[in-house]
Parts: sequence; structure tokens; C-alpha cells
Amino acid sequence: MTGPDKQRLHQARAIILGNRPDTSVSNTLYPVYVAVIAAGSYGIPAAQQLFRSLDGKWLAAHAWTPAGAMVAALVAGLFLAMVRLVGRAHGPVVPPLPYLELVVASPMPRKVTLSRNWRLSLGGSVIGGLLVGLVCGAGLAIAKVTSPDVLLPATLGGSLFGLLVAELWLQGQVHSSPLDLQPGSSPARKRRNALALLDITGLRRQAASNATIGGAVLAGDLRTARLDAARPSNHARHVRLRASGPHAVIARRHLLGLRRAPWSALYGLGFAAAGSAVLMLSLQSPRTPTVAPLASLIVAYLGFGAWCEGLRLHADNSGTSRLLGIPYRDTALAHLIVPVSAWMLTVFVIGSVLSMADLIGPTALVWASGAGALLAGSHLMAS
Repeated sequence: MTGPDKQRLHQARAIILGNRPDTSVSNTLYPVYVAVIAAGSYGIPAAQQLFRSLDGKWLAAHAWTPAGAMVAALVAGLFLAMVRLVGRAHGPVVPPLPYLELVVASPMPRKVTLSRNWRLSLGGSVIGGLLVGLVCGAGLAIAKVTSPDVLLPATLGGSLFGLLVAELWLQGQVHSSPLDLQPGSSPARKRRNALALLDITGLRRQAASNATIGGAVLAGDLRTARLDAARPSNHARHVRLRASGPHAVIARRHLLGLRRAPWSALYGLGFAAAGSAVLMLSLQSPRTPTVAPLASLIVAYLGFGAWCEGLRLHADNSGTSRLLGIPYRDTALAHLIVPVSAWMLTVFVIGSVLSMADLIGPTALVWASGAGALLAGSHLMAS
């Protein structure tokens, strides 16, 4: 950044601030301070207790093996792919609306006006990865699962992973911009001109979404936040809902909603399949860590929730007149027909595959099927 560019940026920020003091440095350092305190006070003790609860023999037989490393690499790859998809909807470089309208929309180079926001996101991602690596390494060392020598590689690995997360996050945002370079362009050129390729229209939309979601969260209006964060549906808009009985038409409406939101349906299917598989496998051995069934239930809960959008919308419109003429409780239960049926079908398919591989028995399949009632009840209460 040249001297004249710095001077013009300083003048623009002074105009935006007016007579108020510049608190940007303190606003930047305060989240880092809170994250460090939380990692030391809560993260390290929680990681220590988690690793102490794990069975050393189980770790030696499963985690510390090439298969365990492959599973960890697969999970990391899926997480990075999800980060890139998130960047297409909401990227790391989203300045506030006043700064966007006064500075970014000016003739000044986009690489100059957006560099500060990118550095903040990059630093936050790297520091977050560093803290996660430090917490995991300290937990392993204090629980005497490994030697204290793991602290340095864990911290460096976490920092590098945070750097990779930030880069892929920015790539996702650039990929969604209409100013993106042609497919034949080199990756180095795309990386060098990433900030210059961000579209002002997309930045305005994301900045307005930030303001809307932030205000909705502060006001406790989660419905507005959820609807604003959701992407508009453009699939199967020509399909119409066919008439049928009150309960059947609700199930048909669920299926039509999932057809119009295929990514949400696939997201729910993937998480439900992974959660049910881990849950059934974790019930087969008494040496399985206690956290494995809990983690599998959390993953299954997220997958099951992707199929419950109709139930949440029904709860959002509670108190209105009954359109179909059936009681409110019966309507809520009818909204669970499709999610419960999809869960049972997923459990049956995954359980059949694992059973043919001689990895589980019939008892695990019964327990996983019964978990569907727990998931349905939890989402009913949450809605």
C-alpha cells in the first residue's frame, strides 16, 4: 500500500468516525483476549477430561493407526469443503455498510480498501486454529496420552489449518463473484487478485445480511435470522402440491420442500447416515469411548434437523387460525412423518450394509431405530 493510499484511507475512516474515538484496535484485540481466556479456563480442562475418559487400548487399536489417520484426513477434507461452500454465501471480507458505500465503492483499488478486513479474518482464523491446536495438545499431554512434545506440532498444525481455512473461505467468496477470473487463469493469479475480484453488489448483500442477522439475534428473533441466512430456492418451482387428506398433504408438502431444497436434503442424509453408522458401531464394544455415542447423536441431530424445516415454520406461525382444520398438536406430529420415515430408512440401509460386513448385530439396529424417537422429540421441543 502506497503513502497516498494510506492517507486517503485514514481520511475516509476519520470521516466515518466523526468525533468518536477510533476503537478499532481494542475491538480487534478484545475477541482474542476472550478466546485466550476461554481456551485456558474451559478448553484445556475439558480436553483433559475428554482424553482421560478415552480407553488407551481403544486408541491404540483404532485412533493411532493408518485407518484412524485416513478418517481424520477425510473429516478435515469435508470440513474444508464445507468452509468453501460457506464462503460462497458469506465470505471473510465483508466490511460494514458505511465503509462499503464511502470507501469500497470509490475509485480506490479494491485490494487497498479491503485489505484491512481480510487481515482481520485471516488473523482470527490463524489464532483460532492455534488455540484449538494448543488446547488439544495440552489436553493430550496433561491426560498423559502422549508426551508434552506434542504441544509444538499441534500448535503449528492448528495454525496452518487455520490459514488453510481462511484461504479456502476467501476462494469461496471470490468464486461466487461475477468478476471471478476465467477457468483458464492460474491459481497464483487468482490468489494475487482475490480482493480485486470481489463484486460490490455481493458485498452490499452480505453486509446487509450481517446487519439483519445481528439485529435479529440481539432481539431474539431467530426466525428472521434463519430466513435471512437461507438461500433462495430455485429448484422445482414448477411442481405443484397435489390435494389429499390433511395429514397426507403435510407429508407431501415436506417432500416438495426437500425437492426444492436438494442441498438441504443431501446435507441431512449425509449427517444422518454418518451419525447412525457411528452410533451403531459404538454400541458394539464396551471399550468405545463415552463421547463416541454422544458425538454421533449430535451429528444425527443436525441431520434430522435438516428435514424438520416444516416443523419449525409451523412453530413460527403458532397462534394463527387452523388452515387444515386439524388440532395444533396433530399438525405438529404430522410434520414429523417425513423426518422419522427418512431416519428409519437411513438406519435400515446403513444397518444392512454394516450387518452384511459383520460389524454390528441386530441389537445395534434396534437401538439406532429407537434413537429416531429421541431425535423427533428433541426437535419437537426445540421448535
